[in-house]
Amino acid sequence: MVSKAVNPGLLSVMREQIIPRLLRDIPKQPTGEELKANRHLYRFGVVFDREGYSPEFFKEMWEKRIACYTYKMVTIQRK
Repeated sequence: MVSKAVNPGLLSVMREQIIPRLLRDIPKQPTGEELKANRHLYRFGVVFDREGYSPEFFKEMWEKRIACYTYKMVTIQRK
Protein backbone atom coordinates (compact mmCIF):
# COMPACT_ATOMS: atom_id res chain seq x y z
CA MET A 1 0.00 0.00 0.00
CA VAL A 2 1.22 3.47 -0.88
CA SER A 3 -0.36 6.46 0.80
CA LYS A 4 0.66 9.91 -0.34
CA ALA A 5 -0.72 13.42 -0.02
CA VAL A 6 -1.17 14.74 -3.54
CA ASN A 7 -0.77 18.39 -4.47
CA PRO A 8 0.55 18.68 -8.06
CA GLY A 9 -2.21 16.48 -9.47
CA LEU A 10 -2.95 12.86 -8.90
CA LEU A 11 -2.17 11.62 -12.40
CA SER A 12 1.25 13.26 -12.61
CA VAL A 13 2.16 11.89 -9.16
CA MET A 14 0.93 8.46 -10.24
CA ARG A 15 3.00 8.58 -13.47
CA GLU A 16 6.17 10.07 -12.04
CA GLN A 17 6.38 8.64 -8.51
CA ILE A 18 3.92 5.94 -7.54
CA ILE A 19 3.81 3.70 -10.63
CA PRO A 20 7.62 3.55 -11.05
CA ARG A 21 7.95 2.66 -7.36
CA LEU A 22 5.33 -0.07 -7.59
CA LEU A 23 6.86 -1.52 -10.77
CA ARG A 24 10.18 -1.69 -8.94
CA ASP A 25 9.03 -2.86 -5.51
CA ILE A 26 6.05 -5.22 -5.92
CA PRO A 27 7.28 -8.81 -5.77
CA LYS A 28 6.10 -11.75 -7.88
CA GLN A 29 4.77 -9.76 -10.82
CA PRO A 30 3.94 -11.84 -13.90
CA THR A 31 6.75 -12.38 -16.37
CA GLY A 32 6.67 -10.98 -19.89
CA GLU A 33 5.89 -14.47 -21.18
CA GLU A 34 2.97 -14.85 -18.76
CA LEU A 35 1.59 -11.45 -19.77
CA LYS A 36 1.95 -12.32 -23.46
CA ALA A 37 0.18 -15.67 -22.98
CA ASN A 38 -2.80 -14.17 -21.11
CA ARG A 39 -4.17 -10.88 -22.42
CA HIS A 40 -6.31 -10.43 -19.28
CA LEU A 41 -3.43 -10.83 -16.81
CA TYR A 42 -2.12 -7.69 -15.13
CA ARG A 43 0.98 -6.89 -13.07
CA PHE A 44 -0.97 -5.30 -10.21
CA GLY A 45 -3.93 -3.00 -9.63
CA VAL A 46 -4.11 0.54 -8.30
CA VAL A 47 -7.11 2.09 -6.55
CA PHE A 48 -7.67 5.83 -6.36
CA ASP A 49 -10.46 8.39 -6.09
CA ARG A 50 -12.32 10.03 -8.97
CA GLU A 51 -9.67 12.72 -9.40
CA GLY A 52 -7.80 10.01 -11.27
CA TYR A 53 -10.62 9.23 -13.71
CA SER A 54 -9.01 9.47 -17.14
CA PRO A 55 -9.58 7.04 -20.01
CA GLU A 56 -6.24 8.18 -21.49
CA PHE A 57 -4.45 7.35 -18.23
CA PHE A 58 -6.21 3.97 -18.05
CA LYS A 59 -4.97 3.17 -21.57
CA GLU A 60 -1.44 4.25 -20.67
CA MET A 61 -1.49 2.06 -17.55
CA TRP A 62 -2.92 -0.94 -19.41
CA GLU A 63 -0.04 -0.68 -21.89
CA LYS A 64 2.11 -1.41 -18.81
CA ARG A 65 -0.47 -4.07 -17.81
CA ILE A 66 -1.54 -2.21 -14.68
CA ALA A 67 -5.23 -2.39 -13.74
CA CYS A 68 -6.93 0.81 -12.51
CA TYR A 69 -9.88 0.95 -10.13
CA THR A 70 -11.70 4.24 -9.66
CA TYR A 71 -15.06 5.80 -10.38
CA LYS A 72 -16.52 8.69 -12.30
CA MET A 73 -19.11 10.84 -10.58
CA VAL A 74 -22.27 10.88 -12.65
CA THR A 75 -24.44 13.97 -12.70
CA ILE A 76 -28.14 13.17 -12.89
CA GLN A 77 -30.35 15.74 -14.53
CA ARG A 78 -33.62 16.16 -12.71
CA LYS A 79 -36.85 16.94 -14.52
